[in-house]
Amino acid sequence: MGENIVIAGETFSSNLGDGIIADTMSYIIREIVPQQKTVKLDISGRLDFSKSQNRLSTDKLRKSKKYFESWQELAKWKLVRRRRCEGVWQPILQNASKLIIGGGQLLMDNALNFPLKIHHLANVAWAQDIPFHFFSCGVGSTWSRGAANRFEDALRRARSISVRDTVSAKRLERLVSIPQHVTVTSDPAVWASDVYGRVRCDRDTTNLIGLGVISPEEIRRRLLKDGNLWDEGEWLKFWADLISILHKQNKEVELFVNGSRTDFEFACQIEAYLKDKSMFCHVSSCPITPKMLARKISGYSGIIASRLHANIVSFSYGIPTVGLVWDDKVKAFYQETHRHDLCKSVFKADAEEIASLLDWATSLGIDASIVASQKAKALTTMKRICDL
Repeated sequence: MGENIVIAGETFSSNLGDGIIADTMSYIIREIVPQQKTVKLDISGRLDFSKSQNRLSTDKLRKSKKYFESWQELAKWKLVRRRRCEGVWQPILQNASKLIIGGGQLLMDNALNFPLKIHHLANVAWAQDIPFHFFSCGVGSTWSRGAANRFEDALRRARSISVRDTVSAKRLERLVSIPQHVTVTSDPAVWASDVYGRVRCDRDTTNLIGLGVISPEEIRRRLLKDGNLWDEGEWLKFWADLISILHKQNKEVELFVNGSRTDFEFACQIEAYLKDKSMFCHVSSCPITPKMLARKISGYSGIIASRLHANIVSFSYGIPTVGLVWDDKVKAFYQETHRHDLCKSVFKADAEEIASLLDWATSLGIDASIVASQKAKALTTMKRICDL
């Protein structure tokens, strides 16, 4: 039996929320066992946050039919990706005492991408007698038969399973039949403020509002699954209208992203759109590490954000936030933290209403007892894993 606890996820994804998950999981483990060494494993075989690792485009796959996407993923997995991933995983697992597959929307069927990787990682751990756990995972709404078979096989062999919200627990109960009890915990990123601290700013940020954007392509990919239509022009106009309203309220605003290059390109598109209308909104540089993202968020006085972990990190820092729901996981987080009235669907996002919601969120503040409760849930669940 090895000495390291291995933390597995989309650790080095350009969407830095995944990196924040890995960092906060490591921190929580050390809160429980101070001398415990943790090692990070990226299920996609990435080695770091370098641009070359994170510029693998999936746009072409996303625009094809899901049936063909799955076949493409399966072929790429068998021909190239499985061998590459094994080459990265094996040295990390050599000295592992346990494996924690944790955080993020890992239990989703993204054309078999995650099911193939997670099932194979479970097989590798099982073959080496490494006990593994699923911690604070999000669950997708639908799985194909191929995804369900792979996920169920991996889940049945896990020592413990926890999901990050009640919605995920209900989905898992519907999608698979497993003998283990499934615990509802919280997302480990609620510990972000403890891990990264606050940024020290040279300028006054008491009136600086962060606007966390997401690319229209990401929204369209998710919403088309439900047969919804999506107008990119309306999404662009929404942000322009919102910025105009906030400017009239004498609020300073800044666009930011969670690390995705496509999100950053959209933020720059908003900036150009505003410039054509003789308006201006600064676009913050694209962060390349989880710490950069968390500390950027810590400097805002209020946030309106689309990406889940922009919302979770701001909650950790006690920053009033309004969530823009493009995926059920955003709504689920607001429900778990008793703030369901402070998020709105992107379909129903009216700029005037969102600006008013931000004022309301600011007047309410963040209840420190709810933050503490969410942190305690993650800590308790992780302690059970460390004790097993």
